[in-house]
Amino acid sequence: MNRLPTTTSETMPKPTLVLSVLLLATVLGWSRAVRAIEDYAILRDDVERQAVARAQALRAGESLPELLVVDHRGQRLSLGDLHRSGVRHFYFFRGDCAACTALEPYLLESPVAAGQAFARIAYSRRAGLPQPTAPGTYAVIADALPERRHIASVPAFFTATEDGRVAAAADFEFRAVVGLLDLARVVDGPALLSALATQAPVSSAESEPASDRLTAPASAVRLP
Repeated sequence: MNRLPTTTSETMPKPTLVLSVLLLATVLGWSRAVRAIEDYAILRDDVERQAVARAQALRAGESLPELLVVDHRGQRLSLGDLHRSGVRHFYFFRGDCAACTALEPYLLESPVAAGQAFARIAYSRRAGLPQPTAPGTYAVIADALPERRHIASVPAFFTATEDGRVAAAADFEFRAVVGLLDLARVVDGPALLSALATQAPVSSAESEPASDRLTAPASAVRLP
């Protein structure tokens, strides 16, 4: 009686087995190479987009950007309308931004942020936003949003002068945003950064972790 083969190596000639292994390794290698190329393309596009956004970000001395928002009553307003009503501080945030979430408790405790001179503006380019429910809160109208010239990244914060021009602006760098909020006496910046330094790293979807920048200079603040 003939004995049945019990292993794959007994049924497949060794050269064929070797070639199969080499072919599999080649396929896996190409797959990794393709993924690496795709990842590089995504990274390159992101870097280019960030560079353009930085170059087009608000600068001190510019007029308030043409931007429409909706308030808690459903009324459409421009940033100019808000400025004429007494708003001098414009804070942009996104619901899925970890850095914005980290700042939220400090803003809720701030008398300045609760005042009429402070506007909290929800922002999103990808989806419609729900109508705000509280006075002093607004949502960007997506279909009326111009090119991303005034919101380079979130959280973002800028202050306006009496004549409706930008006095100072900060974005990209979490520490810079906190620093400008501190200059405007909205939050206690050093205390906030010290508290966050003991927690998990804070980041937004479009910026580096705040823990990497806690000791960095606030160079992203654009002053006169």
